[in-house]
Amino acid sequence: MPIPEHIGVYVNVASKHIRRHLDSIFYEYDHLTGTQACVLGEISHAAQEGRPYYQKNIEHHFGMRRSSANSLISSMEQNGYLTRDPVKEDARLKRLVLTEKGQETSNSIQQRLDNFEASLASLYTEEEQQQLLTLLKRLIDQVPDPKCTSYSNITHQERM
Repeated sequence: MPIPEHIGVYVNVASKHIRRHLDSIFYEYDHLTGTQACVLGEISHAAQEGRPYYQKNIEHHFGMRRSSANSLISSMEQNGYLTRDPVKEDARLKRLVLTEKGQETSNSIQQRLDNFEASLASLYTEEEQQQLLTLLKRLIDQVPDPKCTSYSNITHQERM
């Protein structure tokens, strides 16, 4: 009797392959992980639009628990990529701001991220891409992370 195929297994394996590929691309940047590189890009993009960026944004956008996001930010801060600046209106809030090193790194890796995204897209027709995105968004919305309450109670649209 053949072993049944499980969706969760394939989603998990695909996620790990993508994460490892991104990590290998960005490791040369002072041991920057793929997720950290993406965070740099998000903070840079927000700054270009004049929007503040906080830890909560990372938690929501990347589906991270508070402790994981805090650990990621601490590591990036230690490596000189960003600072946590207190917000005047609420000292408990810390705005994430790229340092010069963080901005330069973000600029240099953006092209690599775009190339990787293009290589993923090239695997599928436009119709297949839309189907895949629709299915993945539904999966994300319907299978919330019970340990990540800030993320599990909102839909994909609200996260983006």
